[in-house]
Amino acid sequence: MNESDYQFYEENPEADIFSYLTHIPKYCTWNDIKGLDRSFLENPENRSAIQSAFVDKVNDNKYSIVRNEVTGELFFPMVPYRGNPAYARKKHKRIQPIIDAYRNKEFSKSVNGSRSSEIRMVYAIMVTLSFARSNSTAVTTSHGFPVKPWGSWEAWEALKGSNSIINQFKVELSRAIGSTYGACTVKEGCKDDYPAPHMVVIFDKPVIAHRWGKQWLLGKPNDRSLVDEIQSSWERIAGSHCKVVAIIDAKGFAYVFKYIQKSVNTNVSSIDDMTESELVCLNTHLNHALHDLNDVISPAFLKKLDYTRELTLLDITRNKLKQTIKERDRLINEIECKGGLNPFTLAFYPELSKYYVLEEDILRLRREVFEVKMATSPWFFVKGGFSSLESAMADILINTKHV
Repeated sequence: MNESDYQFYEENPEADIFSYLTHIPKYCTWNDIKGLDRSFLENPENRSAIQSAFVDKVNDNKYSIVRNEVTGELFFPMVPYRGNPAYARKKHKRIQPIIDAYRNKEFSKSVNGSRSSEIRMVYAIMVTLSFARSNSTAVTTSHGFPVKPWGSWEAWEALKGSNSIINQFKVELSRAIGSTYGACTVKEGCKDDYPAPHMVVIFDKPVIAHRWGKQWLLGKPNDRSLVDEIQSSWERIAGSHCKVVAIIDAKGFAYVFKYIQKSVNTNVSSIDDMTESELVCLNTHLNHALHDLNDVISPAFLKKLDYTRELTLLDITRNKLKQTIKERDRLINEIECKGGLNPFTLAFYPELSKYYVLEEDILRLRREVFEVKMATSPWFFVKGGFSSLESAMADILINTKHV
């Protein structure tokens, strides 16, 4: 045992050898933690060590060198990494046009003959899915289904893959509402490290919503049938509760994307010094990185917003280049299966002429990408992976001297 291991027993005198075996030492880096066995990662006693390692990783910024091919000017942008400011700006740039598209649509309108401030017809709702905690003592859910206690790790893992619990819920949701819809799910975290995914659902037909305090709930004041159907669907699958509210304006829609557009606060001496909001942001980014999760905005959802991203000439040319490289690589595999680039048999390959044509196409398309890029923006990537701005500038000076 080393000094850190002895310190663990000093801080945890009642711990047994099994606690030690799943204890993450404080000196572990984020890369070390990513390679650990699940028994380490799902141990609640290791949460602060994992959080601290992730904060250190986010704070370990990398920089690139970008050059203006016309003026020779240099720029040193931060490399986006989940949780850092560059990643937050990248996310905001992608999500803001979608929020603007929602703002331009009329997804909420007044009902004829009613006070618009109390009852409205809405097309969009937000469903916040929760997971019963592992220490829950409840036996049944609000609709009579058995409660399923979840561990934090287990709950996050359930959000992964084509058979994720989210996709299972979508199937049940279709039956509950009785029509097609578009949905977008943002996998947000909680301050206690559990997930609390927000799902925005846009219906084909509007439904009635009424004001209840500061919130808007589905249905008429005395009619909870649709809400009950949606909540029962989640409770049946997850053994946990979900919250359903109507979305009235773009402010409510934008709230769903709040934390994935924020960067982690790395200017704290300890995780304990973080505010509740900062802790939610940290746990959101951390668990996305730890469980390899992404927030996918489906084409069906974007279609409901009438949002389409027009392909530029640069996009089209890059796509052609990618497809040609794929075809070239497939051809190489085909040649290798016949004996590889063997000088004795190479002349007999009919695919060889195709290979040379593809190589010429790749060179041509790369030139076209460069020309189109120059016409739109003269900035080009030079080199990356620098740990500081000073090291990036030093590299420029060294290379300049050797020219």
